[in-house]
Amino acid sequence: MMPTPSAEDRLARFLRGAVVVVAAALVLLVPRFSTRASFLGVSGAPDPVVTLLVGLALWTMPILVAASWAAAGRVRLAHPWLLLPVGLFVAGAVVSTASASDKAAAVVRAAEMTGAWAAFFALLQVLRTGADRRFLLGAVVATAAVSAGLALAQETQDRPFVLAAVMLLALPVAVALAVEKWRRLPPSPDGLRRAGRTRGARGLAVVLVVSALGLAAALVVRHGAWLRAEEPAAWRGAAAMFLDRGLAGVGLENFEWHYAAYEPLAFGGAPVRAGNVWLAVGSEMGLAGLAAAAALVVLVVRAWCRRSAVPYAEGAGASLLVRLGPVVVLAAPAFIVFFPLGVRIGAGVLAGAGVLVALASADSPSRMRLADRPLGLVRWGCIAGVVAWWLYGQAAPVFFSASAAWPMLVVLAVSLERRDEGDSPSAAGPVVEGISHYRAGVRLGPRLQFLVVIAVMGGCFGYVRWLLLPTIHEQAWLDASVGSETVLERAEALREAGRASPLAWEPAWLEGRLWQAEAEQEEPPGAPGLLATEKAVRAYREAIARHPRLREAYLALAACRLAVPGALEDRSALQAARANLERAASLAPHDAATRLRLADVVDRLGDDAAVLEAYRRALELDARAPEGARRLNEDERRTVERRIAELEELVESPDTAP
Repeated sequence: MMPTPSAEDRLARFLRGAVVVVAAALVLLVPRFSTRASFLGVSGAPDPVVTLLVGLALWTMPILVAASWAAAGRVRLAHPWLLLPVGLFVAGAVVSTASASDKAAAVVRAAEMTGAWAAFFALLQVLRTGADRRFLLGAVVATAAVSAGLALAQETQDRPFVLAAVMLLALPVAVALAVEKWRRLPPSPDGLRRAGRTRGARGLAVVLVVSALGLAAALVVRHGAWLRAEEPAAWRGAAAMFLDRGLAGVGLENFEWHYAAYEPLAFGGAPVRAGNVWLAVGSEMGLAGLAAAAALVVLVVRAWCRRSAVPYAEGAGASLLVRLGPVVVLAAPAFIVFFPLGVRIGAGVLAGAGVLVALASADSPSRMRLADRPLGLVRWGCIAGVVAWWLYGQAAPVFFSASAAWPMLVVLAVSLERRDEGDSPSAAGPVVEGISHYRAGVRLGPRLQFLVVIAVMGGCFGYVRWLLLPTIHEQAWLDASVGSETVLERAEALREAGRASPLAWEPAWLEGRLWQAEAEQEEPPGAPGLLATEKAVRAYREAIARHPRLREAYLALAACRLAVPGALEDRSALQAARANLERAASLAPHDAATRLRLADVVDRLGDDAAVLEAYRRALELDARAPEGARRLNEDERRTVERRIAELEELVESPDTAP
């Protein structure tokens, strides 16, 4: 007689199923976003609140796994060796965040990305059946189809690296799922048809890998101008950054604040990060992050090469509606709201994605049952997809983008199927749904169960209390400042935003710009303008205190000092402006415009030797810039050259005075 699962086992099984549901919902949802960890990031991109919500959703998965351990009274770890790269990644995120200049952005991005890695490890703990694995692969295939359809409907490739990464990942998986279904068709009586299909499947596997590599090459050619113009420069900057700051890294989402100091050709906007996986990880997360990526590759390849002699049990599968229904409920609100083609089309596309999930993961979709047999050829499709993703990651910024990284981590978790860890008939007895027969694990007593629950609740509370809520309050005050009618009300709302999030620099920066604009409107300059200028200076200093590498704030401080009436004849004001401009020039030593402004200030101070060097450096930098990036027109260049000639005569001519 088969044993009956206890209430604790049923609860643990439900929690593990919830992990699969959340993972699939995020696969469908996350590629809709291209998040930035700054409120002043890319126009139209979701703000840090959305980034933290995505991170919280990812952190939900390890929370549910820990709760399942407490419910079952036992901790069971599948693939425990992967704790090494996950731990190294978390350590690298913590250390690099501590050394980051923009700590607010680093904390937000670290919360999201460490959540992705923790969710990946949690997913490994619950993937015990072929039904779970095929269901997640169906979600990945549906996501690729939705992303491609969206790009075609908009007649543009928005965030092309995300689309390319997901397509490269899903193409081998989709082909492998299709070939598997084709191979399971009833064979002809003479057996020739079956043999032909087997040979065809092997041939398709080879074509699959070749097509994935060919698609990667086509994408490189398609974006060749982008790669030639921007990526090699970003790689050089990242390599120099790693050699200088490689021990701790500059911090997640901090690459752009350091890039100009290392790359001579950084005339335009700085890239968010280097496209190459290894350079991006090394420059932003230092040695710990680089070791995490290397350990992940080595350990995963080792696992792929291992084989198991224990057979895998083929069960009856799970209900498709039981899994797909909650996924749609979780993903629908955000998916429909953020779908760029409208609510109705968004709902239709989500329904179509559900149909694709069913077609990919069920033996017979009309039966509404998920296939629950060994992956076989599908596993090789997963491996081919992950390899293609990593190859593309050598020339695209996919590693630190949750939109591209999470589907890869899901497929990677599926590919690490261990047949000796599944629910298989063995000496332990017959298979019972919800009761695992692999690895006894570590038993948890009542006290440890209670402590696990408290730790889970504390972690969730801490994330919401110290990360999410301050950012939500900051966003609310920033929105209030936009709707304020007077300057004083806007300034007060911005100060409240700064108090709500002590690490954020954006409120102080926006307040400085507000008061600086108010001072510039005062004509003729008078006491109100001077008061506004002092308030702008105070706000910019606060922004610099929170973000020491905010070059724009140093430039704005210099402008404020020089805007005061009589400042051009006031030596103390000129000295203050010079100090700020020198700091700005040190942060972007190859920027000709900053060097020219510094030269003008030094010229007024009467330091002929220093101003001569400054003007020469500005001309040299401007001459090295590409044609479209040069800052000086012909008249300005001739004016600077005449001033250089005058200074050379003063500095280099012998003194003929008696």
